[in-house]
Amino acid sequence: MGNHATVTITGNLTADPQVHDFDSGSRKARFAVACTPSTRDKETGGYRDLSTTFYDVDCWNHLAQNVMSSLHKGDPVIVTGRISVDSWQGQDGGQRQKVVVTASTVGHDLSRGTAQFRRPQREEPSEVGQEQMQREGVPA
Repeated sequence: MGNHATVTITGNLTADPQVHDFDSGSRKARFAVACTPSTRDKETGGYRDLSTTFYDVDCWNHLAQNVMSSLHKGDPVIVTGRISVDSWQGQDGGQRQKVVVTASTVGHDLSRGTAQFRRPQREEPSEVGQEQMQREGVPA
């Protein structure tokens, strides 16, 4: 597969995540993050916002499910993942592009608030699965 640029972005969700389930059984959640860096103004000593950049973020399968259960419009987040550029031809014939981050990790930005972590419920192993785990020496 080649080299990929990995990035970490921080910002706020512009809307609630949207989910798409595929016939293959895969699930994708997509949301947009607005990133607005600030800089210290040397004249006033205060801070001022610079230009906002928007990133689409794709999350797959278990991460998608956790994102759907955890994130909402306006939440401050930290996202790490592979960055790529999607290109397409617009209705007017012009070339369009957008930056997409395929997330490997997503979390609330705890420098801006608090959160309460919950582990998702996992299905209990079947009796057959429990017997096999015992035979293999896996503790229950």
